[in-house]
Amino acid sequence: MTTTTIKNTNLATLMKTVELIDRLSQQATDAIMGLVRTAQGALKSDDAAGTGTAMDAIIGLARDSAAEIKAQATVVGCQDTAYAFCVTSNAPTKVRELQTAANLMDLYIQEAARKIAGVAEVTKAAAGSGQLELLRPHLDSTLLTIHDMASTVQDLVNGTAEDVGSNYRRDAA
Repeated sequence: MTTTTIKNTNLATLMKTVELIDRLSQQATDAIMGLVRTAQGALKSDDAAGTGTAMDAIIGLARDSAAEIKAQATVVGCQDTAYAFCVTSNAPTKVRELQTAANLMDLYIQEAARKIAGVAEVTKAAAGSGQLELLRPHLDSTLLTIHDMASTVQDLVNGTAEDVGSNYRRDAA
């Protein structure tokens, strides 16, 4: 197995990247959870089209945000698999910690985005099947699953960023 050593050891760049990935993740997962609430309202109103529209938005958001975060992670040299990732061995401890954090955050997000998009695709297909009344309990469950996956990845990503002291902090409004 070949490993790739990260070349970017600039502490400021790594800290900013970890914080940016955390912020992008929070924004995307907050939006996904909001779309789940929209879909739940549509489902309660027997609005299969509205549920499908919300699922389309979730699918697009999951894919787009994962791609945007992947682009940021790639800036610091993250890889697509934890097994191909290797920190810069001669770098200071903080740099190695930030490199590892950026890679883990990216991996968490990529996996969650694939799962969220997949469940949303199935939910959309079921909502459009013409059997809304029969499938309603299952659709409720899939919507809760999407919400839970978004919440879980948000916690994982934020916790990883916090662990290295580079998490995004929302402005108090």
